[in-house]
Amino acid sequence: MGRWWNDGALQEHFQQPPFDLGWNWETVEIEYEGRDLRSEKVGVMTLDGYVQGAMLVSTEDVPSELPGGRGGVLLVELLFTAPRNRPGLRRDGQRCVGGVGPELLKWAVGFSKEMGCGGRLRLDASPAYVDWYGRLGFEELPIARVETQGVEFVPMELPGETVEAFLAGRRRVLSAG
Repeated sequence: MGRWWNDGALQEHFQQPPFDLGWNWETVEIEYEGRDLRSEKVGVMTLDGYVQGAMLVSTEDVPSELPGGRGGVLLVELLFTAPRNRPGLRRDGQRCVGGVGPELLKWAVGFSKEMGCGGRLRLDASPAYVDWYGRLGFEELPIARVETQGVEFVPMELPGETVEAFLAGRRRVLSAG
C-alpha cells in the first residue's frame, strides 16, 4: 500500500483532492451504528507487486435493509481502485488495470457466502457510481443517505436473488415503465 499515492504515473498536484487521498489503510475501520465492526482489508495485487484496488469487508453481519429482506448482509466500505487506475489522476490519462472493482465485489460475495450471508452485501455508493452498482444488481435502500466529507453516499444492497447473476457477469436488465 506504500505505493498507493507514491506512483510516478500520478500527477504531482490534483485540481481537486481525491476523496481517498488522506486515508491510512492501516487504521481504517467499518463503523456501524456507533461501533466498529470487525473487518478484513482486501486488495487485488498484480504480479508487479502493485495493489490495484482495495476495500474493507465486515466479518460480522448486519440486518438487511431491503423491504422484505431476510437474514444478514456483510458491509463493504472504502471500495476504491488504486489511483494509478484512474485516468483523471494520471499524467498521461491512461488506465493501467481495469475490472478491479467487480473482482473485489466477487470476492466479497464469496466471502459473504462463507460467512452464512448468502452472498448478500451492503455498501454506500458514491453518487457517480449508483447506476454502475445498479447494473450489477444492487438496489437502493429506503434509508437515510450517508454524508461524509461533503459527499452524500447512497446506501445499496445486493439481494440474495441477484447474487448468482452478478457472479455470472450478467447485468440487470431494467424494464421500461
